[in-house]
Amino acid sequence: MAWRWRALLIPLALAAALVAAACGGDGAGEEDGRLDVVASIPILADMVQQVGGERVSVRTLVSGDPHTFSPRPQDAQALARADLVVMNGLGLEPGFERLARGSAREDRLLVLTDGLPRLEGGDHGHDHEEDGAEDGDGAAAGDPHYWLNPRYGMLYVERIRDALIAADPDGREAYQAGADRYLRELEEIDREFEEAVERIPPERRKLVTAHRAFGHLAERYGLEQVGFVVSSPEQQASAAALADLVRQIRAQGVPAVFREPQIQAGALESAAREAGVEVRVLLSDSFGEGVTGYADLLRFNMRQLAEGLAP
Repeated sequence: MAWRWRALLIPLALAAALVAAACGGDGAGEEDGRLDVVASIPILADMVQQVGGERVSVRTLVSGDPHTFSPRPQDAQALARADLVVMNGLGLEPGFERLARGSAREDRLLVLTDGLPRLEGGDHGHDHEEDGAEDGDGAAAGDPHYWLNPRYGMLYVERIRDALIAADPDGREAYQAGADRYLRELEEIDREFEEAVERIPPERRKLVTAHRAFGHLAERYGLEQVGFVVSSPEQQASAAALADLVRQIRAQGVPAVFREPQIQAGALESAAREAGVEVRVLLSDSFGEGVTGYADLLRFNMRQLAEGLAP
């Protein structure tokens, strides 16, 4: 894929270390001949499965909101035994990240956002968080939801492919074939997404969401982030912030606002009622609404935006 982020590959040192780890004979996945892979969230687990196919056994430890994940004792054992641990980083899954860095071998840990350019949330939206409020685990460094831009999702897939090949060199052809097929699908979705947004009149390409998670999506497709209720799901919106959000919705002619299934939507729905606009759904860091895979998540979001913002 001829694209400027292709050069941002996992470090060669990590690849070499993964090869050495795979040859060490202590991976749990070797019991049935498959690599034992642990991913932080279902979206990343699906990417691993799409690339790895039958050569991998992949599971996720975070089924709900990754920001508030609380690990169990057996989770540390799973991470210690895994042949490869895949996480997003940048404060998306702070509980998982702390556990992984303390339990998994460093040479088996793939952090997908390493080295990627930061998208500062304060520069791309109307900030409704309480003064000084941060999540304390790195989200202030930028929006961690890179995969909502399919081009970054494709980069994730390339990095996962390379890590699987490093851990299991005998599977190179299978991993390359799985990644090639998946990348073609994601490229097609990206093209369709771009065309869908282009059909929305420019003055209606406005985005109001429950929390600060859609900066990369907005940047990719030229959407304007008018505002969000809170920066992080753990926060509570103040009355003043909600009143300001209502004013923004009215002043900028926002056609619809978007909630997320895993986040309480009462404040957003209240603002929507007061402003007289529709509430629809976007998916960010978890599945829902009948969606069980990353490609389907992208298609779902594309439909929601097209239907919610078009006249």
